[in-house]
This record gives sequence, C-alpha cells and structure tokens, in this order.
Amino acid sequence: MAIFPDAPAGSQSGHRGLLSWIGSIITLFILSLIFQFISSLLQASPISCGPPGCSLPPASHGPLTAPDRYTSRSYGYSLDYSTTNIKPAQITKSSIAWQGQLSDGSQVSWSFVGTPAGGRTPQQIVTAAQQAKFPDAQLVYVVPDASLGYNLGYGAVYDVTVSPGDGSSEHDRFIVYSAVRNGLAVVMTGLGPYQQSSPKNSAQPNPAGTPLVQLGDFDENVNTVTFPGQSQF
Repeated sequence: MAIFPDAPAGSQSGHRGLLSWIGSIITLFILSLIFQFISSLLQASPISCGPPGCSLPPASHGPLTAPDRYTSRSYGYSLDYSTTNIKPAQITKSSIAWQGQLSDGSQVSWSFVGTPAGGRTPQQIVTAAQQAKFPDAQLVYVVPDASLGYNLGYGAVYDVTVSPGDGSSEHDRFIVYSAVRNGLAVVMTGLGPYQQSSPKNSAQPNPAGTPLVQLGDFDENVNTVTFPGQSQF
C-alpha cells in the first residue's frame, strides 16, 4: 500500500490563497452581471400618450397677417388698422374715419385727424373739438392718463343728444382724445350709443358708458398712433 508523504505546510497555504483569489474574482463578475441586469430594468422607457394625460403641441399656423398702416401724407402721423371687421369709411391726406353698426342696430363712428397744435395744450384742443361738434355737450368723464399710442395727452367723454334726421333723438356719448408732439396735434373723436355699464353687458366697468370703447378695432387704432420721427412699437 503506497503511502504518500504529507505536503509541506507552506505549499498548502499558498494553494488556499489562490483559490480564495479566484473565488473573489468570480463573485465580483457575478455581481457585475446582476447590477447590469438591474440597471437595464430601471432605465426609463419612451413615453407615449395623448390627452388628457399628455398635452399635445400647439397647432401649427402660418404667419399672422400684418395690419394695414395709415400714414398721413400731410402730417406724417401713423396708426394701424384692420379690415377684418370694418373698413375705413374715409381716408384723406390728414385723416382717417370709420362708421359701423353694432349688433343691436345702433351706429358708431370714430376718426383721427392731424392738425397744427398752434401752442395749444391737448386739453384745449379737446375742448375746441367738443365745442365745434357738440357745443351743448355735458362733460361726464375725464379719461385718466389718456394717450394716443405712447403719447400722453388728454381725453374726455361727453353726454350728447343726437338727432339722426328722422325726427327721433338718440342718447349718445361723444369721446375726444388729443396728444401733441413737436407742434403736431392728433385728435381722435368718437360717437357711440349710451349704454349704462352692468355685468350683463360689460365684463368690466365702462366709465365711458358706450360700447364703442370696447371694440377691438377702436382700441387698436388708439393704441398704435405714432408721430413723425417716432419709432413704431
């Protein structure tokens, strides 16, 4: 019976160290594979949904149509206007005017005219326009910080009675704005039916007492007035 001699002690210790090192490498390799698998499960997948869970991008539209631009050939002041709802009733070298009808049949009109200021203040010009058109008008409202475009001026609303010519009379409001720049005055006058402001006919209080001031066309004209040499908005 063969008897093998015992291995030396140092040789056995080295063999156990080698096995431990190989086992550590195998363990690290297995852990790496596990971590990669878990990571792949946690990666975000593409999201695909529609309303109401996800909002859709806004619809694509073509470029907006540029507004028409009136420029006075006599005085050089300008303003924007649109012909979508109403076209100008009259255009001259110094003025532009509109006339329209509201859904209830009542008439509205407004105009812009350029004129030399002649040293007068906007308030004096407004008063002169009122005296020339409706000398018996009653002042009911001074517009705070009234302006044409970015040009601070003066504005007032008057109570008037108008006779259309058929023997009847109408309770209207007459509005006048004026601004002065470098000796040039631009005057806006408007006439519209009187309508007491209430939650039924106006989302906001309307001190002017006429739906004329709530028309988008009227508002666009007033807010885009520029004087000669003044940059457009």
